[in-house]
Amino acid sequence: MPRDVRPSQKSVLAVIVWLALGGVLLLRVSFLNDHFDRISRGRQILAYGDHPFADFRDPGYFLTLYASAAAQALTGGGLLGEAVLTSAAIALSGALTFWLVEMLTGSLLLALATAGLTALAQPRYYDYDKVLFYMLGLTLAWRYADSPTRGRLCVAGAVTAFAALFRYDNGLFVMLTSLATIIARRFPSPRQMSSDAAVYVAAVLLSAAPALVFLQAVVGLPEAFRQIAAYAAQEGERSELFGAPRLAFDSTSVMYVLTVTMVPAALLRVAVGWRARHAATPEPDAKIIGGAVLLACVCVFILRDPIAARIGAAIPPAAVLAASLVGRREWPSLIHTPHGRLSSRQIGLIAAAIAAAAIVAQARGLHVQRIPLVVIQRLVALATPFGPPAPGSRFFPAMAPTAALVTYLNSCTPADARVLVTWFAPEVYYFSQRGFAGGMAVVLGRHWSSEPDQHRTIEQLATQNVPVVIVRTGDRFDETFPRLATYLHERYRNGGMTTFGATGLDAYDVLIRRDLGDVSTDPRWMLPCPRSTS
Repeated sequence: MPRDVRPSQKSVLAVIVWLALGGVLLLRVSFLNDHFDRISRGRQILAYGDHPFADFRDPGYFLTLYASAAAQALTGGGLLGEAVLTSAAIALSGALTFWLVEMLTGSLLLALATAGLTALAQPRYYDYDKVLFYMLGLTLAWRYADSPTRGRLCVAGAVTAFAALFRYDNGLFVMLTSLATIIARRFPSPRQMSSDAAVYVAAVLLSAAPALVFLQAVVGLPEAFRQIAAYAAQEGERSELFGAPRLAFDSTSVMYVLTVTMVPAALLRVAVGWRARHAATPEPDAKIIGGAVLLACVCVFILRDPIAARIGAAIPPAAVLAASLVGRREWPSLIHTPHGRLSSRQIGLIAAAIAAAAIVAQARGLHVQRIPLVVIQRLVALATPFGPPAPGSRFFPAMAPTAALVTYLNSCTPADARVLVTWFAPEVYYFSQRGFAGGMAVVLGRHWSSEPDQHRTIEQLATQNVPVVIVRTGDRFDETFPRLATYLHERYRNGGMTTFGATGLDAYDVLIRRDLGDVSTDPRWMLPCPRSTS
């Protein structure tokens, strides 16, 4: 059988894939308003010293928020750090995909193609943690299957803890993947199975311990777990967790069907192998079982409507699982030689393929030679401060009327003021450079509408400088948050209704705190302008 590429060569190629994908992702980086749910919370940590769970409600994005805060701090409050962080994480997932597929199939061409799917599947940048930790967890589980040592278990446990701290369900999925791999790999020896599982779980807990101690000190673990459980339950109901997504004859639906069918195909492959051998589970089956468990978790709990927003995170593990089913024999290798090295002829073929791709790109109007310059220009643009006085940035997710609202808040509220908007618009806080009030970064459905949560929001509003509240009419906010709505009615007066210049769209009530008395009027919108309040 032909020998693999040297490990040093494969490492270099994986780094090249990572850098190339990272450059592509930076070229096309964009921030949706969902992303600003993370970014605005990160800014809240940076600007106000607030803590997740304690000072604002957190669905379980703990380390994601601190990572965003750090990225903003390193780039002076701009979005460059967020762009680099998310692009690099997604690109690393692509590099891991390349590594695993090459290892499974021995085909450089197939490995490059599947790695490219990471970018072509267009994962949402705010889902970078999913895209990264799914593949990183799977890679470490498979390394354990190759050589079941305690050192590898400890590394896998540490990564599982970090995955959970970035987003709770990431850790759950990675843990189930790792435990399934341990069980399948050690199935003939129950004692070793139990021992390895215990070592892995201990590594997870020890790695998470510092964060758990911190949470206990600032808010208490029961409250943190309550917030996560409440959000998960409400989100499952809101998004119809176990409902079938709506499909059509388009590329997204095709990718969805192929991804979902990969799970039963993998399990069938393992079952057929067991029946043929009548023997203990071998190493390849342990890998396939672990990959199938991960993909099953993603398909059941992540791939809901809208599929286009979620499918990008599922493509890399699905592609690797498909490669594990194909195996090595069915794919002729592009790069194997008797000595495991790239020959000059093979290097020439690769170079010719790259040149041909560049020619095709040039013919389609893509100026390949300008890519380095475009990347630099994009980085410079991202490094520009995105707060006022320029909310009309091309990275702004909704130009109107949100951009006009941002301008109003920036000019008519004090710099240290907090604001409450009663719909899902987290970008407002970032671009206006104002903090969100009442611990509510977003208002979405019935999230945080329980009696205890409304009471907590009111308590925080009463102690914060919140001169302005913006209510979008027609949202039934009063019905969903009756106690909070009553508080706003008692403490705020209606300063006017406006569409912020957007004809035929939503209207907004601008509420002004009653104890401010008479305030000036903004000449553009003819709305109260309490810029001097303390």
